[in-house]
Order: sequence, then structure tokens, then C-alpha cells
Amino acid sequence: MEYGKKIRQFRERRGLSQEYMATKLDISQNAYYKLETGETRLKVDTLKQISDILEVNPAELMLEETEKYKFSQSNNTVTTANSLAIYQQNFDEERRVWQELDRSRLTTIETQQLVIEAQKMMIEKLSRKGE
Repeated sequence: MEYGKKIRQFRERRGLSQEYMATKLDISQNAYYKLETGETRLKVDTLKQISDILEVNPAELMLEETEKYKFSQSNNTVTTANSLAIYQQNFDEERRVWQELDRSRLTTIETQQLVIEAQKMMIEKLSRKGE
């Protein structure tokens, strides 16, 4: 399925008009129509904007595409649907690693707090014995 048809399906599921999408993207309705019909190539930044408006992962809009459907960013035509899916997987993995680091940092802080509390209790006991 072409990306334009997928975008159209997601847009219609959300009950959004082409005019609404064009306004959100700050382009003419005709320009938006050309995106949905595949007359205009989809740029990566436009794909990101559309996916944000439709509240879907950009990869969802492109996953079934083949190498012939490319996205252009500036003057470079480099990203394909497969590359986008791999990018998303890498992004998800990086996010998971950062979340794990945050959790381990919290665990380290909690452990240090427990050690401090235990040391305070020992100091308190020792000071009572000395009285």
C-alpha cells in the first residue's frame, strides 16, 4: 500500500479533513492532496508532523513500503521504510537503556539512603552504650 493511502486511512479514522491537515502542516489543501495521492514525495520532517497530528508512529505509515518509496530530507533521498523501522527500533532500544539507567540510579540512591540510615542507627546505639 502506498504511504499516501495509509495516511489517508489514518486521517479518515480520526475523522479529520484534508483541509484540517493542510492547516496544521501550514500548506495548501492542494499540496496536502498531492501528498495523499503520491504526486508529491513525502519529506521526513513532513512525515513526522503528519504522524504527530495523527498520533501514530511514523513507521506505521511506511512499514509496508518497498525501496521505491523514498523520503527526501533536504536534497538527500536516503531513508526508506525499512530504514525508518530500524531507526524506530534503535530509538526504542536507546530509550529503554536510558530508562534502565534511571532505574539503576534510583536503586543506587535508595541503597545509599539505606546504608546511611543503618549507619545512623549504629551511631545511635553506640552513643547509648557510651552513656
